[in-house]
Amino acid sequence: MPDTTAPAAASSPFESLRRPRDFDLTFRRGRRSRQRLLAMVARPNDLPDGRQSRRVGFAISRRVGGAVVRNLVRRRLRALLRELPIAAGTDLVVTAQPTAATATFDELRRDLEAAAAACGVLASPPNRGPGAERGAERGAERGAERGAERGAP
Repeated sequence: MPDTTAPAAASSPFESLRRPRDFDLTFRRGRRSRQRLLAMVARPNDLPDGRQSRRVGFAISRRVGGAVVRNLVRRRLRALLRELPIAAGTDLVVTAQPTAATATFDELRRDLEAAAAACGVLASPPNRGPGAERGAERGAERGAERGAERGAP
């Protein structure tokens, strides 16, 4: 008889910050960093049961765009956060600016890394893997092409 049990789902490296009290504590006691595309607030979470979990919450207002755009920005930020070595026992609140809706993935990555470094939550420097430089170069080339299309010098 074949095994019909489903494999265990891979656990997300982050839990969700859900309670308003947790958001409030993070905003009141956290370290802040504001970048062009986003802002970040981070604090140690000091969970009572001794877990060293990383929790993240997103604050993406309607100024960013409609529901589809806001969810796209949230998915991109969540994917980028998975790549960053965020220290255990940290609560993060990431707030997207309206310019995040039109930003490239690489632009979001740069701002997210800069914000995390400024808040002091990186466990080690981010490892982008082989070919990361090529991707950044291609992104810069695309940005220059877009600027030329818009008539920028």
